[in-house]
Amino acid sequence: SVEGMNPMTLAVTGARIFPFPAKPRVITLELSTAPDLELLQDRIERGGERIGFPPEGRPFQPHVTLGRVREGQRLPLGALEELDRVPPQPAFVADRLVLYESQHGSNGPTYHARWDYSLRRS
Repeated sequence: SVEGMNPMTLAVTGARIFPFPAKPRVITLELSTAPDLELLQDRIERGGERIGFPPEGRPFQPHVTLGRVREGQRLPLGALEELDRVPPQPAFVADRLVLYESQHGSNGPTYHARWDYSLRRS
């Protein structure tokens, strides 16, 4: 359960390519780690496990997904250099948790908010 979780201060620390730059699949902004964020991730993962979603089994790497690279596609020329130059950003307060469902379609995925929770100071 995420009840009782407080808003948390996070910051963008840079950009990253998953799994690695030579074979990009996902472009992300990395987020600073915070004990509250790790606790939130653990609670969500445990909640998912209770309803039949197995844990990922890999270390938690907080990030915001900017986009995905389709199979067989490449990043535009100079994109990796631009991502390397993304500077750390000022901290911000994350005060909502929204869970999205992605539905794959011929024009790419669409996302629908399925649950929205306000993190409040206890």
